[in-house]
Amino acid sequence: MIGGALFLKRLEEENVHFYTGVPDSLLKGFNTALHALPSTRHVIAANEGAAIGMAAGYHLATGSVPLVYLQNSGLGNIINPLTSLADSEVYGIPMLLAIGWRGQPGHADEPQHQKMGRVTPSLLSALEIPYKILAKDSGATWEASLKEALENCRSQSHPFALLVEDGFFLKEEIGKQNRYELDAKTAIEAVVKAFDRKIKFIATTGKIGRIIYEITRDLYNGDRACFLNVGAMGHTNSLAASIAFHSNEEVVLFDGDGALIMHMGALATIASLRLKKFTYILLNNGVHESVGGQPTVGFDVDFCGIAMACGYTNIHRVEDLSSLDHWLQNNNEEQQFVEIRINALVSSQLGRPAETPLEAKQKFMQRFQKS
Repeated sequence: MIGGALFLKRLEEENVHFYTGVPDSLLKGFNTALHALPSTRHVIAANEGAAIGMAAGYHLATGSVPLVYLQNSGLGNIINPLTSLADSEVYGIPMLLAIGWRGQPGHADEPQHQKMGRVTPSLLSALEIPYKILAKDSGATWEASLKEALENCRSQSHPFALLVEDGFFLKEEIGKQNRYELDAKTAIEAVVKAFDRKIKFIATTGKIGRIIYEITRDLYNGDRACFLNVGAMGHTNSLAASIAFHSNEEVVLFDGDGALIMHMGALATIASLRLKKFTYILLNNGVHESVGGQPTVGFDVDFCGIAMACGYTNIHRVEDLSSLDHWLQNNNEEQQFVEIRINALVSSQLGRPAETPLEAKQKFMQRFQKS
């Protein structure tokens, strides 16, 4: 394992001075080191495709090579800008891609990472993007790989990927944000208890779903209708809205600030559906908590104002237990958007669903037959 600060130092010595991307747990140590850089040199992007755009803009303005970091699950978000913007057959924009290799064959990982982990090398090959693997036991050879990658980037004017194994970086973290009174578990448990047992709960990617799993397991022996979307970050809101749109069921969505920012345009489409039984709850902790606590722009954005501009009319902001209780006690509206600002204090011992995703899907769909 190496420290993120050492990796960053070597990049700086190789004249790489701008970094952008979406944080990943395998790159946690590196992301933590980047946190110390000024905002002119490090930007956490809304999504991976946007990061490619930022990197391209940096190169056009400076002529230098930037670095884009991401989890391999985000490869789908960068295929278009890689092939139609950065590719050597188009604008020929050199950039270094640091990609966390979740689901690497032979390494235990969550189900949602296994397929992408298996196809990542072949996907990079199909995109004609050369790559090097940074193995956790690579010793000092990683420095030679870094030099080779940058030389190739500059000489061929195209992207080059560094595929980072789990364990390559030390697991260094940023301190937990504790600005608000409420934590995720308190807020979610209050909502779950307040809503009718027949209501369908949908949870976004990350620890929100694991918290809901624990709460419904402990309080109701798992006897609450919940769909925990373990992948496809940023798309759970569209999934939840479509469930409400195509059924007569009341749906409550628990989304996160990082996920909503990633594909915020969906908020306008969802509002346009004028769903009568849909509650959009945004749990805003201002960080990418699941992958190390790197900041989002969640506390700088007026989500309630954006929801209103998109067409929501029933809008609430909750910032403490008192305002949460007040909303729940007076919750008699139909389509609504509720921002709950929370801290980032989450137990490190969260449970994980016992069912496979396919089993969980079948169990959830059976609920519609019983309603």
